[in-house]
Amino acid sequence: MNNSNHSKRDILFLMDTMKGGGAEKALLALLSHLNPAKYNVTLILYLNTGVHLPSIPSHVEVRSLYPRGHKRWFEKAIFHSPMRGTYERKKLLDIIGDRHFDAAISFMEGTPAAMHRLILDKARRNISWVHTDFVGNHWSRQFFDNDRQEREFYATVDDIVFVSRDAMSKFTFDVSSRTHCIYNITDTARLESLAGEQVVTRQGFTSCFVGRLVQLKHAERLIQAIAQLQQQGINIYGWIIGTGPHEDKLKQLVDQLNMSTKITFMGFKHNPYPYIKTADVLCMTSDVEGLPMVVQEAMALGTVVVSTRCAGMIEVLSDECGVLCDNTPEAFAGEIKRLMNDPALRSQIATKARQRMTMFEPRTIITQIEQLIPNTDS
Repeated sequence: MNNSNHSKRDILFLMDTMKGGGAEKALLALLSHLNPAKYNVTLILYLNTGVHLPSIPSHVEVRSLYPRGHKRWFEKAIFHSPMRGTYERKKLLDIIGDRHFDAAISFMEGTPAAMHRLILDKARRNISWVHTDFVGNHWSRQFFDNDRQEREFYATVDDIVFVSRDAMSKFTFDVSSRTHCIYNITDTARLESLAGEQVVTRQGFTSCFVGRLVQLKHAERLIQAIAQLQQQGINIYGWIIGTGPHEDKLKQLVDQLNMSTKITFMGFKHNPYPYIKTADVLCMTSDVEGLPMVVQEAMALGTVVVSTRCAGMIEVLSDECGVLCDNTPEAFAGEIKRLMNDPALRSQIATKARQRMTMFEPRTIITQIEQLIPNTDS
């Protein structure tokens, strides 16, 4: 690794991959706004893979635990053995060498936190981010030997950062670590620029879903809501932007409901923002979230958000900055219909949402994060 410039602070970030999820986009935004004149930044990925790899800023040194982007057969076997911790610590130390960091940051629960646990001795301050609701979706436990090991990690780090107050309130471990709520950065000027890169046309009033097509996201609720509105004689269209293991199942549902002319599967879009801005409504249909980046992005672009009451949504969409509804297709259909029939309400919500985006502007968030990183002389 490069020799550090001791007039700067050395920060190590740990992440699993750079796939197309919200946490990865949040990390990119953070890395892009950390001043390279103040920080030497190193990013260690678990697997060297993901659509966002080319977008990592050039001043960030990127290394990977598994540079091939996948594990060899014996490494897959080690993952399920007591040797895993010893093996992966050695690989991490091979990358880090004799360096010690001012701060080590695991930017997500799960794999990044499990990596971080192995090198807590390599940083003056250890900070870990949590992007999910542990009550509703404690998916990260599979990357630790047991709950006790995961709890001990969070009890050992100096700071735990949650992306919403709801996610903080639903953290299931009782720890003495300092806790903070720091929202993900939303760079409105950048989003507007990206949204202007392509002209997107729509056939009529359009609701869109953006995200991984997995069970937990429940994109079928939007499909069923649009079908119900069509049955009422209401002309409406839907865009499904994203890919995932449930894609075929969702396409089958569209065929069963005879909605193939009304609902379009767009696939993964590296730049989804022209579509988000053009859509009339973005629907967040998940049962569980931390605080989805796509919701903040839609608000910044003036697209009204209709969401289930999952973690983070109440605090961000309250005061008529969006619409909260029950997690049923009927509820989504009712709220979409209400918005269709009231353009003035849509405009009012969009205006309030844009005003709320000052909570997420880069300068505000970077200042909060910089307060966690120790000075070189402290």
